Amino acid sequence: MLNEAMAAECARLNDYLSRREGNFIDGVSFFASGERDVLEVRLLAEGNLPPVTLHLESVHSFSLQKPTDLDGAFVDSLSVTHLPAGDHPWPADAEDLLKKHSGLPDLYRVQLVGPFGLDAAGDILTVSIAI
Repeated sequence: MLNEAMAAECARLNDYLSRREGNFIDGVSFFASGERDVLEVRLLAEGNLPPVTLHLESVHSFSLQKPTDLDGAFVDSLSVTHLPAGDHPWPADAEDLLKKHSGLPDLYRVQLVGPFGLDAAGDILTVSIAI
């Protein structure tokens, strides 16, 4: 059975994050210790929008393409996609990031495109807004 709640959450996050296109990358960090790992991406906006941080936990795979200088790197597009477990199909390019197999749970895929590029898949995604 398709995880409808996770698919709906991805749609809601895409709606919110589409307003963050054009934001600047403040930083990216990856932390791994034992069974816990976290990929964190911090975005800054000009104007009145508060900073946003994406926390992807239980990371199964990530790819990073960074310009020589991260200062001034921005996001042209930002998306969150549901990669369902089981026999449900994935988007055509998702297996370029991670080989699908029966042991994988439902995953969130986070993609940032711009001078800075990131493609990652993990079990848990939290979006934090600084207020």
